[in-house]
Amino acid sequence: MDAARELTEARREIGGNNPPTALESAAELTATANGWLADRPEITDAGMAQEAGEIVEKLRTSKKGLAAAQKADLAPHDQAIADVKTAYREPTSQLESALSALLSKSGAWLTKERDRIAAETAAKEAEARRLREEADRLERERVAAAQRAEDEKRRIADAETSTADEEQAEVERQEVIEAGIRAAEAARIAKAAERVAEKKPETAAIKSAPSQRAVTLRTYWTAAVTDETAAIESYKDHPTVRKAALAAALQVANEAARATKDEKAAPPGFRFIKDQRAL
Repeated sequence: MDAARELTEARREIGGNNPPTALESAAELTATANGWLADRPEITDAGMAQEAGEIVEKLRTSKKGLAAAQKADLAPHDQAIADVKTAYREPTSQLESALSALLSKSGAWLTKERDRIAAETAAKEAEARRLREEADRLERERVAAAQRAEDEKRRIADAETSTADEEQAEVERQEVIEAGIRAAEAARIAKAAERVAEKKPETAAIKSAPSQRAVTLRTYWTAAVTDETAAIESYKDHPTVRKAALAAALQVANEAARATKDEKAAPPGFRFIKDQRAL
């Protein structure tokens, strides 16, 4: 005799006025049913079938009793859980409403900050390009001045020179020196501007303390169906889509099978199955 049956028997003794619980009754009845099944590999006559029917009826009744007892046992816990949820529902809703409003306003400000940063970055890049173009122009002028000075030097060397020629040559040399200085300074400034423009731009963010999570603009990508037929065609071979489609199709086919009750009514790809079970 197992523990459940022993407990039930003890309750039935003199002084044991408490009836067995649904759990105890279910355990005893299950043990009885399993013992009956172990002793009878199959039903061989009407008497045995009647016994089986009586046990089935008792099991069904016990199953209903278990469900009712479980519901009764859970009721106070369910109510306690419901009370806790109720207590938290309104504060949570109000908090989320305030959070949503603040994030909405923060998002508007962050959008302006993003646009400001983008405009400043574009301006830095444009200024760097302008300064580089200016430096390149001055470099071309330096090269041209150096070429003129070199040409003048060869001309003087190949011909009789005068004081005016020498003065002109000196002017050319000075122009080369000055052009070189201007070109070098412009190149330095352009390089510095390029370094500034190449720096990673700041990110629009709201952060009240270093240890706190910053409020930033987050990018989210989603999809929307614009053509149902084309959408399904696009992903018809995807495993997830095929699995979901087959599950939905099987549900519809099961409903059709129950409605038609005809094996020949099965559509292509399906087979309607007639199955009889003891209930």
